[in-house]
Amino acid sequence: MSEATGLGILDVAILEACQHAGADSDSAYLKTQHVLDVLHERTGIGHRHAYEPLCDMARPWSSQLALIDFHGNYGSPDFGPAAARYTECRLTPLGAVALAAEQHSIGPLPIGLNC
Repeated sequence: MSEATGLGILDVAILEACQHAGADSDSAYLKTQHVLDVLHERTGIGHRHAYEPLCDMARPWSSQLALIDFHGNYGSPDFGPAAARYTECRLTPLGAVALAAEQHSIGPLPIGLNC
């Protein structure tokens, strides 16, 4: 767990991949597949291991604070999400602030306490 936000290592890596891919909160949605490709290039984490956590960061029943803004079918409590090539995502404003806290641009932000 991160000391700056309380998020897990994978969560922080996903937020960084979104930013590096250009899926900031004030930009257009990007294909989720592209964000996962950037994550894989930067960390070696495969799509199968990262897609479900990425979707969890947008699902209201998984987290009270959405860090990813999702466009498309991110699933339901009973069914899984659509394939990454059919969905799009970007950071939420809160996701951008969490990433700034991780990069020590701002002070700590206890987001992980609500997850």
